[in-house]
Amino acid sequence: MYTYRDGDRELRVWLEPELTMIQREGAFEPGDSQAIRAGNGIIVATGAASTGGQPVFRSDSGTLMALPGGVILILAADWTAEQVAAFFSANEIDTTRVSRLAPLRNGFVVETAAGFPALDLANALAGLDGVEVSSPNWWRERVDK
Repeated sequence: MYTYRDGDRELRVWLEPELTMIQREGAFEPGDSQAIRAGNGIIVATGAASTGGQPVFRSDSGTLMALPGGVILILAADWTAEQVAAFFSANEIDTTRVSRLAPLRNGFVVETAAGFPALDLANALAGLDGVEVSSPNWWRERVDK
């Protein structure tokens, strides 16, 4: 079991060791009968033997989730640009890895490698002074209707 913060809530997810997330554009192919579409061109393929993919988790509600990389970060709205810059510096976050999350005044996406680095950074930043939200940028299972 792993945890992450979503605002004031601590949420749990469970690692699914038999599933791997791989990114591929295009339609399902023959042999993808055990695959699940999970967002923009993302396939979650079964089999522990899958290589090159990212870990897959299951939420309390049963939704499959994966970590494509990145952390959604919302800092105190009343912080100045200098306070934001000081926060990034104090936490050794290179601002070239940071992009604005419009329209939020102090909303950002911090680039990370896919997988556990996103979860680790989000958890490290959650609860720090001035952090309102620090959550991994999850991909979630999508069901076509």
